[in-house]
Amino acid sequence: MSGGSFDYLYARASLGELASNLGMLHAMREALTQYPGAERALAATDDLLLRIKALDLELSSQQMNVLRTVWHAVEWDRSGDYSKDQVLESLELYENTVRVLPMDAYCRIVDAALASMPGGAEAWPWLRGVMLGVAIASANLRERTAAR
Repeated sequence: MSGGSFDYLYARASLGELASNLGMLHAMREALTQYPGAERALAATDDLLLRIKALDLELSSQQMNVLRTVWHAVEWDRSGDYSKDQVLESLELYENTVRVLPMDAYCRIVDAALASMPGGAEAWPWLRGVMLGVAIASANLRERTAAR
């Protein structure tokens, strides 16, 4: 067989392409465990998988659901189906509902924590994804608990 064992995963250049091939990405991760000297590549693959999972969690959060309401109102306003007042109402709802930090804030917090560790972030390449995943998951859990 010549190539294609992982559906040409190496050629996937965008987040969308990688996210739509998670099965192959997991299979690649498992394959990497079979090769000596693949520790860093395995850690980078784990980090990527965790980042995709964190983004998926963020996209399914209450914050994103309310943001989608804003997008819907803007889209319908632009097409003449809503008024500007309805957009402003959705923006007010968003401002009054969303209390979770944006992803870049989590990244800054995690990066600062890693920088203070022995060897800095470079010594812990796999840990960034784990920490971001935990931060996003706990924020989403707090969000769901508060919504009850």
